[in-house]
Amino acid sequence: MNAIRVNQMTYRYKGEERPAVEQISFHVGSGEIVGLLGHNGAGKTTVLKCIAGLMRPEEGEAEIGSGAGKGTSASLGFVPSDFYLYPLLTVEEIIRFTASLHQLNDRELTERMNAMLAAFQLEDKRHEFIKTLSHGMKQKVALITGVIHHPQALILDEPMTGYDAVSTRETKNFLIRYAKERGAGILLSSHRMDVVEDICHRVVLIHGGKTVFDGTASDLKKGAGDSNTLEEALLRMSEESEPGESGDAK
Repeated sequence: MNAIRVNQMTYRYKGEERPAVEQISFHVGSGEIVGLLGHNGAGKTTVLKCIAGLMRPEEGEAEIGSGAGKGTSASLGFVPSDFYLYPLLTVEEIIRFTASLHQLNDRELTERMNAMLAAFQLEDKRHEFIKTLSHGMKQKVALITGVIHHPQALILDEPMTGYDAVSTRETKNFLIRYAKERGAGILLSSHRMDVVEDICHRVVLIHGGKTVFDGTASDLKKGAGDSNTLEEALLRMSEESEPGESGDAK
């Protein structure tokens, strides 16, 4: 079963001649972590927002939980790079507020919240106002709000920007466990090649709004002249692809 399936998806911003993304197709299987790679302007954020339902594609479609069977619903979690948390709520209050939108009962919420706060070493911050937290701590809280309802599909846009080594390890370990134990599919857009190589089963590379590679990180490096690093492979593959312009902001 696919947690996420994107089929021939095209999106064009109003007033733009060229599509921001064109005929994009890929999937994220259940229990799989897939990295969405590309330079700024490649179309990554456009793809993520179309999947999340924040924008309607001009052509094609994005499905959550495709293959789950008739009458079976799948839930989605989305943590954008420009996430917003109410600054005058405490960590626990913002988590409880988000959980209320998903109609979790108090017992479920308390168990999940306590486990996640412990996983991210935020237990002593639960009664702190959001405005007093560091950027890295806010990112962790945003991630907790995105997974508190245990979605089968999780979309993350630059979730570890500015993280220190400890926070990076915590988040990587959490995502690996979440995908494995919950059978969830995770689509991760990131410029952190170390993170992508460490936790992603596959990578999808887009350039100029089009898919130019879909496979393992090892195969990407081999296909780019046996590159030593994923970053080097990304640069080579992008340079070899036909250039294009995009209306996307990222």
